[in-house]
Amino acid sequence: MNATDHHSDTPKPATRDTPGAALHDPQTDDFGTGPLDDRLARLTTTPAGLTMAEARARLATYGRNDAASEKRTPLWLTFLARFRNPLIVILLGA
Repeated sequence: MNATDHHSDTPKPATRDTPGAALHDPQTDDFGTGPLDDRLARLTTTPAGLTMAEARARLATYGRNDAASEKRTPLWLTFLARFRNPLIVILLGA
C-alpha cells in the first residue's frame, strides 16, 4: 500500500450532476485543506469563479448568502428575567 492508497476508500464527493446525491455539508466538510483542484471540484466551480448563469441558478436554488440574524432580547427584558426565580427575590428582600 503506497501513500496514495489510503484515499481510495474515500467516497467521491457528490455533485449536482450526481443523480439523487446530496451535496457535501459545509458544516462537516473541511474545504480549507487539500489540493486546490479537489476543492474546486467539490464546490463545482473554477478558479475564474461562477458564470452569471450558474450564479443565478445557485441563487435560485440556495438563496442569498446572508447569515440569519436572531432577534435580540431587549436589555430590560433580560434584566427582568433574572427575577423569575423566587429565591432571587427573597435574597434581594433580605
